[in-house]
This record gives sequence, structure tokens and C-alpha cells, in this order.
Amino acid sequence: MTALKVCHYMREYARATETFVVNQIAALSSVSESVLCRDHLPLTPTSTLASARTSVNAYGLSGAHPIYRRLKIAGPGEAAFYRDSLRSLGPDVLHVHYGTDAAYLLRAVGSIEAPMVVSYYGYDVSRFPQRLFGAARLYLMPVFRRAAMHLAMTPQMAGTLIALGAPLDRVKVHHHGIDVGAWETVDRTASVGTRLLIVASLVEKKGHAVLLKAVALLASAGLDVRLRIVGDGPLRRELESTVSALGIAPRAEFIGYLPHGPQLASEYAAADIFVHPSRVDRRGDSEGLPGTILEAMASGLPIVSTEHAGIPYAVEQNRSGLLVPEGDAAALAQAVRRLIESPAERLAMGAAGRNRVVKDFNIVNQAARLTDLYCEALSN
Repeated sequence: MTALKVCHYMREYARATETFVVNQIAALSSVSESVLCRDHLPLTPTSTLASARTSVNAYGLSGAHPIYRRLKIAGPGEAAFYRDSLRSLGPDVLHVHYGTDAAYLLRAVGSIEAPMVVSYYGYDVSRFPQRLFGAARLYLMPVFRRAAMHLAMTPQMAGTLIALGAPLDRVKVHHHGIDVGAWETVDRTASVGTRLLIVASLVEKKGHAVLLKAVALLASAGLDVRLRIVGDGPLRRELESTVSALGIAPRAEFIGYLPHGPQLASEYAAADIFVHPSRVDRRGDSEGLPGTILEAMASGLPIVSTEHAGIPYAVEQNRSGLLVPEGDAAALAQAVRRLIESPAERLAMGAAGRNRVVKDFNIVNQAARLTDLYCEALSN
């Protein structure tokens, strides 16, 4: 039987913060694949499931080009490159990552013969449609009409897609999953419970400012908490100033960005509680379902997070973690304190979280389901 030919498209393949796309593509072992993109970034992250099967076809035009920078449209040369590449590759299915990238590609090429499957990840269904006083939503309408299937990471996101205009019968819930085998649990029976960890880009929607206030509240209550902050981003200086202003400099350490690998795995292994207080930022941007929460669950860590976007889909309240209202530092501190003071609950939640990820977010199983969805899109 001839392998299904799938071409993946995204404007930039692949940002360091988008390892989940690289891993998702690499996990599709039963599919013949190629990647079509505008830019192939030189610092493409390595995948724990890295595969030499995937070829990358890049136009190679810098994002600083005037037409792209000012108008966010493809010039004639780029459009011709996409048309010629798709004709040459002859995919059975075109899988586009991000609804905004699907709209960009459609505007460039006009029509696409292969059925198009579009994955949405957060920004493209939260902040983006609100831009230009809501008019940006119209940019996605051709995608909603043309795509054979729209993949939402969570049921909450599926509802948002339908509300935006995606046809109900073409919306499917499918999370890309994580490489569960890359994150091993360790014996935490003797842990003191005060080692906190967050792994996230330093941007507003990740909720670092709220977490730092919660750490200050815990310290003022006499708890010797220690927070390790893995990740980098535009808010680093502001957050470092917040640490100083709150007087918690000895308790909050900025580690910087760590790629997937032994160093990052060791951070999960050394922690007692994973805290990720996601929130809607002032521009309306929100999460889909943060992959680092799933990685922490796979590592056997209890989760303290928020009732935000798709997080409750993965983190079951009082079973694999504790969820509090977003933006509430006092509630966040109270939830962390509860787990610090209850070793048995920490261990039980960590075990439950690991089981949940193995059962429902294993990338191998999710890749098999994605292949089935490709076949369904072809048959419609």
C-alpha cells in the first residue's frame, strides 16, 4: 500500500517555541511527508522523535522583506513558489499549522486541489480575530469555507472555532500530543514540596507576574519556597524588577530557555510542584493547552494552574492538579500551600497526571489518530 502523502505548511518552520509542530510531524511514521514554508529557521529545534524522512521546501525570503513586513501578503515570486511546489509535491493532504497561516497561503495561491486540514493552537482563535475591532475575523473566513477539516486542541477551542464561523461538521478535537517517553517520573516520596517550577516563554499570558506575587505571599507566611523559571522572552527585565520589588530575589531564579533534552528533563525531575498560571493578556491573547503542562504531568508532577482556555481539559480538578481563577495570586498561593502541606496529595496527583497523559496525550497514539483524520478528510 502506498503511503499517504502529506505536505505540512507554516510560514516559519520552526520556531524554538514550536517544537510541538516538529514532533507532531516526526511522529507520523506511516505517512510520507514534506514541509513547505516561507522561512526555514536556522535554529530549528531538534526533536526527540527526529526523522530524516521529512524534506523541507523553503522559499527562504527573510521576514524583513518590505512587502511582508508592511502588508503581510506574499509577493508574486513567493506565490509562484508555493504553486509550483504543491504541484511538484502532489500531496494527498495539505496540513496547515495555524489558521492565520492557512489564510496567508490561500491568499497566495488562490486554490488548492488537495483537501486542506488546519490545526489551530491559540493565538489564531483568540487574539487574532479580535484585531481591527473584530474585522480580522473576516481574514479567516476563506479558511473556514475551504478547509476540509479544522483541528482544535480542546473542546473549548472547538466551541470557539464554531462561534467564529467554522462549520460544525468539519471541526474535530485533536491534540498533537507529547513524547511521553521523554519525560520520566522520579521518586518524590521524600520531597519537601517547596520546589516550584514554571516552564514558559516570558510573555504576559503565561502569568509569571501573578506567580511571583504568589511566591511573595507564601514567603510572608513563613514557607521556604524556591521557584525556578525556565524560559525567556520580552518580559524578562520587567519580571526581574518585580522579583526585586517583592523582595524575593533569593527565592526566584531565572534559568533562561532550555531546549528539549536532559537539562530540561532534570528541571522537571528536581521540582515538587509545577505552577503555570495562564491568563488572557491585555490584548486578548490566550493559550490553547500549554505543552509544558503535559510534560510536567508526564514527569509525575502535580499541577497548579488556572481555569483558562483548554487547561481544564487536561488537568482534572482535585485529581491531577488544582485550578484557580486566572489572575488571582492569593488563590494561587493557597493552592500551592495546600500541596506543600500534603505530601500524599502531591504524590497522588502526580501519578494521576502521568496516567492521564499516557492514556490521552501520547504522541504515538495521537499520530495514529491524525492519520485516520487525514483519511477522513480525503473521503469527504
